[in-house]
Amino acid sequence: MPIDYATCAPELVPYNSEWRGEGRLVGPKWPIALVSSLAALIAVLDVSVVNVALPSIRASIGASLQDTSWITTGYIVSNIIIIPMTGFFQRRFGYRSYFAGSLLLFTAASLLCATAWSLPSIVLFRCLQGLGGGALIPTASSVMLDRFPRAERGMAMAMFGLGAMTGPLLGPSVGGWLTDQFSWHMIFLINIPFGAVELFLMLSILREDRSQVERVPVDAWGIAWLIGWLATMQYVLEEGNTQDWFASKEISVLAFISLTFFFLFVERELTMPYPVVQLKFFRDRQYLTGTLVNMGVGVALFGSIYVFSLFCGVLMGYTAGQTGALIFKAALLQGFTMPLIGRFGSKLDARVLVGFGVVMLILSLAQNSMLTGQEDSWQLVVPQLTRALGMGAIIIPVSTLAIDGVAARDVGDAMGVFSLTRELGGSLGTAGLATLITRQTAYHQQRLSEAISTVSVAGQARLAMTQQMFTSRLGDPLRAHGLAEQFMGGMVARQSLLLAFDDAFAMSTCIAIGMFVVVLTMRKPTVTGGGMAGGH
Repeated sequence: MPIDYATCAPELVPYNSEWRGEGRLVGPKWPIALVSSLAALIAVLDVSVVNVALPSIRASIGASLQDTSWITTGYIVSNIIIIPMTGFFQRRFGYRSYFAGSLLLFTAASLLCATAWSLPSIVLFRCLQGLGGGALIPTASSVMLDRFPRAERGMAMAMFGLGAMTGPLLGPSVGGWLTDQFSWHMIFLINIPFGAVELFLMLSILREDRSQVERVPVDAWGIAWLIGWLATMQYVLEEGNTQDWFASKEISVLAFISLTFFFLFVERELTMPYPVVQLKFFRDRQYLTGTLVNMGVGVALFGSIYVFSLFCGVLMGYTAGQTGALIFKAALLQGFTMPLIGRFGSKLDARVLVGFGVVMLILSLAQNSMLTGQEDSWQLVVPQLTRALGMGAIIIPVSTLAIDGVAARDVGDAMGVFSLTRELGGSLGTAGLATLITRQTAYHQQRLSEAISTVSVAGQARLAMTQQMFTSRLGDPLRAHGLAEQFMGGMVARQSLLLAFDDAFAMSTCIAIGMFVVVLTMRKPTVTGGGMAGGH
């Protein structure tokens, strides 16, 4: 009678068989990779899929425009709180149990979101959904790193990266289509069959050696300080721009509280024998530089998509669906390049791949910084395709570089903190670029208004020409003068906003250049581009 390797004890499974990896997980490799990648995709997709449906949700539950933003913010806050703790929970409960519990929570919370009747209810349910979804991303990557031998991790992690990094690009398109064709409820209901199938498949094919699960004590104070730090920090980042940052007493107080929680958290984790978040990895320069690049990826990916979406909607007059279609084309290229990097990247030094990706990112952002508002759709797509090519070359190799010296038993903790840095980069990038656009718009508007003021000969000449044009059409000089001033004011406002967008992309370009400098300081990994280090 043949042995059923899916159900037998891990120690009975032949080490070199299809069912046994180098770690404690047992099961067929590629089905596990597929299930893990899809779990990461649906979790990341839900960060951005809701954005285009917010107007419909707001009308349905009777919420204000500003308050509705907390439907997205609640999910993000829960994400960044749970992500760094996933390594601890993986060690305490095991990969399989924690993966299953996170999937179950995400799926159940999706159902609750679809049945929400008010703003507080949907924000609460989105927070629960974020706790489940945030845990799926680093847990899925840890499962794949444990299950695959080092020589095969490149292609496996490319599958994971394909799901994790195309989610933000697919979100606007998927969310817009579901909302237009059905209703906003469908963006949550569609998670239920996918989550149920995912849960069934994962429990069916994945087995774990439970002897390696550690019943470590819970660091309750560490968790409390972590939640306090990240929750208040995210609120400051979300609301700071609308309240003029530290001109607001509320923002100033919360920023101080967040900083206090941060120091309490760091002091606690550095002195605890069983910390909820391992900070020891930052003593390794390779891990530190890798996480800095990863944070830059968060700024470049989420920040640039945010600015590009605003540019298309405000200046180009595109609908959410049209903007999503432009971004979707970049997702297709990224979906094509990441498997190629996973398949053939092992032949190259990971630093070369990351360096190439960052150069492509710099070119993409530099192209965006020269937009004039007169571009056709193809001219708008080209920089997005360049960015997608760069991202495909960065995501997997930078993980290789970061965890190159991390021991196998610590990979889960290292990947949790590593994933957090990208999320923080996205939050910092979006908040920072939004503030930059607001302030630079005011700056450029003042400068341009001065250029057409009563003391400007050139400005007055332009105003006179515009007035003459309206006079020839209307035959009323007085009315033509008023229309000419309105027309010139509109031109100033539009041009000011355009220059502010260009400034935001220019700042992103400078950040990407800084990422390239950091890459130059990284040491050669012990394994080449496609294989993920595991410290075995």
